[in-house]
Amino acid sequence: MTEPTRPLKFKLSRVGLPRGRFDRAGVCGAVLPTVLELDLSGCSVLTDGGLEELVGTMPQLVTLRLTMNAHLRQPRLTCPKLRSASLAICTNLADMAVEHLTLHSPLLHELSLWRCASLRSTRIEGENLQRLNLCECFELSDAAVGRLSETCPQLQSLLLAGCASLASPATLGSSSLTSLDLSDVPALSDETLSAACERAPSLQRLDISRCESLLVPQLGGPRLQVRSSPARLSHTCRPHFA
Repeated sequence: MTEPTRPLKFKLSRVGLPRGRFDRAGVCGAVLPTVLELDLSGCSVLTDGGLEELVGTMPQLVTLRLTMNAHLRQPRLTCPKLRSASLAICTNLADMAVEHLTLHSPLLHELSLWRCASLRSTRIEGENLQRLNLCECFELSDAAVGRLSETCPQLQSLLLAGCASLASPATLGSSSLTSLDLSDVPALSDETLSAACERAPSLQRLDISRCESLLVPQLGGPRLQVRSSPARLSHTCRPHFA
């Protein structure tokens, strides 16, 4: 007499559903308490409700990737253990969705919102946030960027390349900032850039490539090691030493 087959015991730690063509995942109230990583790259038709339902089954989620989705607008995600999130190329993602995610993910260290083109005045609450990618958020306002030094006190890397609406954020840069990318920001002024460098004495990397409005900014700090700037500025930038 053969013994009955015993069910396999395993802990599911990663769920990958890249390029899935579903608007809801059909989890039917299941709870997946051991899942730490969720990859939804290219799931282009997933809805707000579908994402909320799926993420809600994973209370221990640490890493979330969701890219290339034009259907997401205002998902309300609560992820108490989340440390890394990428919502790149979610072109209709609204300010309120980002505000809710960052407010309800207090452990978040890394956030990419690359090419989330509908973001304008979002408030990013990141007490523990260290790396933030806002590249090609074309409508992002000065006010949204100016708040970051207050709401993200531990920010080390800030990427703003291609944020075409930026001109003169009231407060840019902080004592914790080590890397700042402002390339392809056409209206960036000498005054804004000089003030940012002064506020960031730990700055090591600064990219101001193709910022054609700059004339004679006062750049750098005692730790600045790498600087990319328009060739015409190479002999006119004034060094700044804090």
